Amino acid sequence: MVRTVIVTGARGGIGEATARKFLDLGERVYGADLDFDETSEELTEVVCDVTDPDAVSALVERVVSETGRIDVLVNNAGIRVEKDVINTTIEEWDRMMAVNLTAVFLGCKFSLPHMLKQASGAIVNVASNSGLNPLPNRAAYCANKAGVIGLTRQVALQYARQGVRVTAVCPGTTKTPYTKTFLE
Repeated sequence: MVRTVIVTGARGGIGEATARKFLDLGERVYGADLDFDETSEELTEVVCDVTDPDAVSALVERVVSETGRIDVLVNNAGIRVEKDVINTTIEEWDRMMAVNLTAVFLGCKFSLPHMLKQASGAIVNVASNSGLNPLPNRAAYCANKAGVIGLTRQVALQYARQGVRVTAVCPGTTKTPYTKTFLE
C-alpha cells in the first residue's frame, strides 16, 4: 500500500531530503512550504504558511480529500535566530515560536483526528539537539525546540494506544544550504 505523507519545510535541507526519501520509497508525498523553486515533479507542492491555522487545516483537508488518509506527518519547518536572550527581539521570539513550535502543534492538531479515525499513523516532529543541550546565542531556538520535545512526549503518551506513533528527532548540525553558508 502506498502511504500518504506530509512534509512541512519541504523546500530545502532536512525537509527536502525527507520528502525525497519518501518519494524514493514509492510514497505519495505532499510537500508544504512558503514557496517552491525547483522540486521533484513527483512531489505534490502545497504553498502553506504553517503558522496559519486555516492554512494548515486546509492542507490536511486537501490531502485527506485527495487520498482518503494521512499515514505520516513530518513537522519539519523551522527557522533559527542566533542571539542571546537580551538581544533577541520580541518579534524574533514570536516568529520563531510560531514557526518552530506552534506549527508543530497545528500539524498535530489537524492531522491527529484523521489518524485516530483510521487507527494508524506516524508523526515525526523535527526538534534539535539544541532542545536537549542548549548552545550559546540561541535562546529562542533552544526554548522552542525543547518545547517541541515536550509536546511530542505528551502527544505520544496520549495517543499511543490508539495506533498513532509520535516521535521527535533531534538532529545536530546538518549539512544544509543554511549551515553551509553559515560555516563558510
